[in-house]
Amino acid sequence: RIKDMPSLPTYLAANEKLELSIEYFPLSEGDHFAELIIETKEPAPQILKVSLNGRFEKAASIASRDSINFGYVESCISEVLDSVTFTNIGLRADTLSISHSGSIAFATQPSRELIVLPNDSAKIYIKATISELEGVGLHTANIKLKSKVCGDEYSILASAELIVPKLLISPNPINFEDVWMNDEKELEFSISNASQVPIEYEILGIEPESSDFSIDLAKGFLTVGEKNVHLAKFSALKEGQHAATLIVRQKTACDDTFSIELLARVPEEIYYPKFIIGDHKAVPGDTVGVLVYLDSAILRATPKAAEFSIAFDRFLFEPEKVEKLYMVRSPVDFTFSKDLLSFRLDSSQSVGLLAEAGKKFLISGIALLSNPDSTALAFRDIKIMADKELSPLKKDGSLSLYGYCRPSNIGIRLLPTAELNFVSSGGETVKIVINSSSGQAASISSSDAIGRYSQIRSLKLAGGENIIELPTYSFPSGLQYLIIETEGGQIFTEKLIIVR
Repeated sequence: RIKDMPSLPTYLAANEKLELSIEYFPLSEGDHFAELIIETKEPAPQILKVSLNGRFEKAASIASRDSINFGYVESCISEVLDSVTFTNIGLRADTLSISHSGSIAFATQPSRELIVLPNDSAKIYIKATISELEGVGLHTANIKLKSKVCGDEYSILASAELIVPKLLISPNPINFEDVWMNDEKELEFSISNASQVPIEYEILGIEPESSDFSIDLAKGFLTVGEKNVHLAKFSALKEGQHAATLIVRQKTACDDTFSIELLARVPEEIYYPKFIIGDHKAVPGDTVGVLVYLDSAILRATPKAAEFSIAFDRFLFEPEKVEKLYMVRSPVDFTFSKDLLSFRLDSSQSVGLLAEAGKKFLISGIALLSNPDSTALAFRDIKIMADKELSPLKKDGSLSLYGYCRPSNIGIRLLPTAELNFVSSGGETVKIVINSSSGQAASISSSDAIGRYSQIRSLKLAGGENIIELPTYSFPSGLQYLIIETEGGQIFTEKLIIVR
């Protein structure tokens, strides 16, 4: 169109010019044609035709998408590649400059400019180098392109998430612990998926090949968070420590294998039952029950016969009876000679001997007075014949006497009275406490078992409490009767046993 159209008609003097401005507004791309017609009136009318032509071209690029998501990637992959297509629907070639920000693991090809020809397409390739992703997690970059022709801008978001898919196997190691010879044991173990992607796996077998450990070969598929349970078995065919390795292959974008240790122990077929004799105290003349215990049960062994011998001082303990306390309580024949008590169990009496811990035997007898006043109750020998090898352990006990007089610690107890009491001093003297209502004479004497009399001393008692101390050497050895006779005719007698 004519811009600023002048008023017509107009008059032009000689050598005068009329300037017209023509504007070009194409509505579409391509070649356009028009004609400017000028008509003069005087002096000689004429028609002037001026041809007008123009060509309009534009660059109009369109991106096929504005993001590339590579999804989950694993470290075994070197790189991933994808592309965005730019299509130029215009008649003019477009040049797009390229820049990017974000993770350096992402790069483009071409790196600087992308040329898109008219009515044509061109691809920009975006590559993620996995080794340059800094750590597990999501990584992104923003790829920007700008048209040098018309200034249009485009943005492409590239992303990738680095993961480490891994199966969790529990327990690890798989430890069967103790399995007895010729027994079998099964254990469950689980394979679970704790990663962000499904995992396929395969149980490949056991290395080295073993007849002791066994497992069913299997394949499995686990969705995210899923768990499968499998069985492993150990057969105890040989004593000692056993170890092998279970191999499991994980299948994702990267194949990987896992090694799970298998452990077991077949104990040596020797068992160690422990027998214990307790510590006992008794007053001379009392009946004593000496107990023999089994510390813990031995369930793998079946006794067929057993022999026990226990040594102790015959002058302190006279055994009268031996009983077994397990199963059905019943007497057991025994011999006692030269400080050694021995008894034997036949096959029927041996049943249940090792089946459970606790009291096994009761040895009943009389405590005797002797010097020294204690003796060890010591196992001399234990033999148990069984279907398994047994090596018995022993813990000895003891028997001690108390409640009688001895030079180093005299203990005296009288019948309760309001006037007289004896108190042991714990030293080499005997203290006698006499309460007298008034002053009076008294005497202290002793008599042995056959009536031989011996006066120790005479004394004068004051009113109230009187304490008399007598040295122990004033008493003859053996059984003695201590006699205290007061002027008032009261007589107090106490039996003492003096051991030299």
